[in-house]
Amino acid sequence: LTELLQCFGLPAVPGAGACREDVNGDGVVDVLDLRDLLPCFGQPAVPGCESEDINQDGIVNVLDLADLLLSFGEGQRRRLEERATMLPLHERHTGQDGPYEGRDHPR
Repeated sequence: LTELLQCFGLPAVPGAGACREDVNGDGVVDVLDLRDLLPCFGQPAVPGCESEDINQDGIVNVLDLADLLLSFGEGQRRRLEERATMLPLHERHTGQDGPYEGRDHPR
């Protein structure tokens, strides 16, 4: 459960590992994780390919690739939300129900 929560960008539990699909550990499941997985594809989970064996069955295969692709983009939404909350209030646009309802965003 902890691992699943981390994949969706929720706070990490101290001592717990990162989301397995985040192969490179940067907090986002993205093309960089795919880039790291592909050279290990079809290989046993030997040193250098352990994190790419997402399901930990001893081989990097289509099951690991599927897990990565199903989690693709996780963590990115959290980063965008964090960045948006760092903007000054007058630069934020919260959408249709936000403070600018029906008006253009001030620039």
